[in-house]
This record gives sequence, structure tokens and C-alpha cells, in this order.
Amino acid sequence: YLLKSVVMKKEKIIELIEKNLSQREIANFLKISQTNLRYWLNKFELKTNLNKFNKNLHDGPGKKYCPKCDEIKNIGDFYTRKSVGRNDVGGYCKKCSNAYHKDRVKRVKIKMIEYKGSKCENCNLHLCDSHYCVFDFHHLDPKEKDPNFAKIKYQKWEVIKNEIDKCQLLCSNCHRLEHAKIEGW
Repeated sequence: YLLKSVVMKKEKIIELIEKNLSQREIANFLKISQTNLRYWLNKFELKTNLNKFNKNLHDGPGKKYCPKCDEIKNIGDFYTRKSVGRNDVGGYCKKCSNAYHKDRVKRVKIKMIEYKGSKCENCNLHLCDSHYCVFDFHHLDPKEKDPNFAKIKYQKWEVIKNEIDKCQLLCSNCHRLEHAKIEGW
């Protein structure tokens, strides 16, 4: 029985490879992990015809697959990651990477607003009644403000919470008025 199961698995994998499915697609179809699939591919000495995640696809060198938009693009359409011992091309194309980070920053700001109560502490303008971008964080003691506050949305949540605990949540108008009062207007 075990031998029959192994032979059936090999035949099924060959059938899926012939359909030009990627390793991920084959693993999903067989309801196994990609690691398990790689084990069977190595055991049966098989290779997939299409490896979408390879830098040098059959479209030639200088091309790369973006899994987010499901397109093959020029290497120049990807950001280069430069870190210790590494100088390679990122996973998503620039367009998809920018969209991802823009959406992430938006989600973090909304989370920050919700953490502070979702409404302006002066005029009670609520997040539900406005756009998230009209809300600001006013530091009660400017001396305690993190000099990198403009980049706070890129930090871990604990760092963000510690910083906005020093702040009032104000709408843009109330924030401007608060600074005008401080300046003696």
C-alpha cells in the first residue's frame, strides 16, 4: 500500500509539473507544505518547469517575477536591498512595494488614533466623521518629544505607544490653535 501511495504521488507531481505549475501551486493543490513538496521533488529527482520566484526566468536575465502583481518585470523595477553581506533585489516591484508601505503606514496611523480614543480631545471630532489624516498628535511636553517622531509609524507598536502616551489626539485645526496659544497669539 505504501509503495502504491508513493508511486501515485510521483505520478501526480509529474502531471502537475507538466501543467507548468509552480512549486507553491503544486503544494497547494496537493495540500502539503512547500518543504514537503521539495522533499518529494528531491526524492523523485524532479524539477518544476516554472519557478516564478527565480531571478533569471525563461524571459532572460535582468527579469524578475513580482508575486504581488503577478507580473514579470525588469530588475530595474525592483528596489535593491543593501544590508550586511547582502546586495540583492527585493521581493515586490517598486509599485507594489510602495503601495504595501503606504497602506501599512495608513493602518498604523488609524491604530494610533484608535488607541488615543478616536476623537479630538478639544472639539470631539470623531474618526468616523472625518478622514484619518486630519488627526495629529500634540506633545504635551515638547522636551520629551522623540526627535524621530516623523518616522514613528515605522517603529514597533510598543515604541509607538510609549511615544503617543506623551501626546494629546487633536484634529489639525485644534492642533494649530494649540500651537498658536503657545506662541502667544
